Formats: sequence, structure tokens, C-alpha cells
Amino acid sequence: MRHRIGIVLAIIMTGVLFFPGAWGYLRLLRLPAQAGQLSQLPAGGGSLISDNNVLIALAAIAGTGLLAGVLIAVPRISPLAAGLPGCCCSAGRDCTWSASGRRST
Repeated sequence: MRHRIGIVLAIIMTGVLFFPGAWGYLRLLRLPAQAGQLSQLPAGGGSLISDNNVLIALAAIAGTGLLAGVLIAVPRISPLAAGLPGCCCSAGRDCTWSASGRRST
């Protein structure tokens, strides 16, 4: 039963890793720029803590990390919950690379 719950939690963690985690990561890296102009820092180069877009993206990444930490630290949860998402991400990347190395890099 413990491992079944671990597999369900691994599926949830994989979804959290791909959707909010990747969204927050891309949102932090996105630097808007007009065509032919240099990109600027978020918040116009000012304080990033007062910019709501940066705070929401940072909260998404922090929430993903918090969920991963809880899945690793709680002893009653199966180790599958923390390990399977990483294995799936590695296997997906390897399959993409073996199918087309040019697209995956």
C-alpha cells in the first residue's frame, strides 16, 4: 500500500515539476525585448522583490522544491514518490536525445 501511494505521489510530483516548476523557471528567465533592442531585467532593473511577476514565479519554484523536500523527508512516504519523477525526466531526455540529438540540445 505504501508503494502504491508513492507511485500516485510520484505522478503528482511529476506534474508539479513540469507545469508550475517549469512555468516559474521560464517566467524568471523571460526577458521581454522589442525587435532589434536589448532585453532588460525584470522590474526595469529595480528591486525584484516588489515585482509581482517575479514573486509569483519564485513562489511556483519554491512550492515545487517544498513538495520535493517533503516527499524526501517524510519517512512514511515511499521513496518512489521522490525518485520516480527524476527517473522519468532522465529517461524522457535520453529518449529525445537518442531519437534526435539536434532537437534535444
